[in-house]
Amino acid sequence: IQLPVRIDLAGGWTDTPPYSLERGGAVVNMGLLLNGAYPIQVQAKWLSERVIRFRSVDQQLQIEIDDFAQLYHPPQLGSPIALPHATLLAGKILDYLQSPETGGLEIITSCNVPMGSGLGTSSILAAGLVMATWQLLDVQWTEEQLFNQVLYVEQTLGSRGGWQDQVGGVVGGIKLTTTGTGTPQRFLVQQIELNSQFQKALHEQLVLAYTGKQRVAKNILELVVADWLSRRSDLVQTLTHLRLDAHTMSKALEVGDLAQFGQLLTQYFEGKKALNDGTTNTTINHLIDTVRHLCLGWGIAGAGGGGFLVFLAQNVNARRLIEQHLQSTPATIYNWEMASGYVIQS
Repeated sequence: IQLPVRIDLAGGWTDTPPYSLERGGAVVNMGLLLNGAYPIQVQAKWLSERVIRFRSVDQQLQIEIDDFAQLYHPPQLGSPIALPHATLLAGKILDYLQSPETGGLEIITSCNVPMGSGLGTSSILAAGLVMATWQLLDVQWTEEQLFNQVLYVEQTLGSRGGWQDQVGGVVGGIKLTTTGTGTPQRFLVQQIELNSQFQKALHEQLVLAYTGKQRVAKNILELVVADWLSRRSDLVQTLTHLRLDAHTMSKALEVGDLAQFGQLLTQYFEGKKALNDGTTNTTINHLIDTVRHLCLGWGIAGAGGGGFLVFLAQNVNARRLIEQHLQSTPATIYNWEMASGYVIQS
């Protein structure tokens, strides 16, 4: 299974419990290929021998477990096999493997994305792991079942976060995803159709740059959730604006308003900063200050603090100048293209 990563463009943080459970969420994000390839790949296959083998291509790591009972213990956050372990524990595959006649299992993963990218890698990898193991069990699924199973995997793992990442990696293109209040979260995914002129401008003028700094989302997440529980009036207002801006951006994209798209992108970045000052730092501020005079807007992927920045250049010439300016910084430019969704290879 091959999956894209995602870049969030508006509404992030409104997908995160407890806010999304109480008020509902709205997010605009886009699935991406990086440097012409699907960055995340997952393969699962049965083995004849009684062993569960976890292999990570990017980490050059292989771990084998022959005592399957070990995997009924909670996964340890930070372990190199924590995510596939949580996937097996949250699914039915461990129970299936209890029969000695079934043999074993091999799971191979590859993530060609910098650590702490902010591109939703962990949740999208979890979606790939769920799909790969469900395939082995001949499980039929809907997108909503998949989205919710990823949330269950993350709860089993003990990590926390929103639902936009897995939506961004499973559903291709640019989309507005909304949920209502309460549990389970009901997802409404609306594909945003871009006119050909706007789509061409987006590909020519949107610059994706890795800051060179790994972002630490968990720490920022804990602070924002704690602030929400305090019901600080400014934070409640900011989250309300972020949710409404996702709907506004969806309309701007539909009509092809590049200037408003850029303005809302920057507004989203400012909203993230208002929620937590860890969203930015001196490195990020310097990168933005270096090229802001050439931009219609800019933003940061995920919770911020590092990872990827996105710049919307004023025109094609401005894009070239942005790339030239960034060459003298720690940032790395990535070629990107919009992904149409995940691919299952037989």
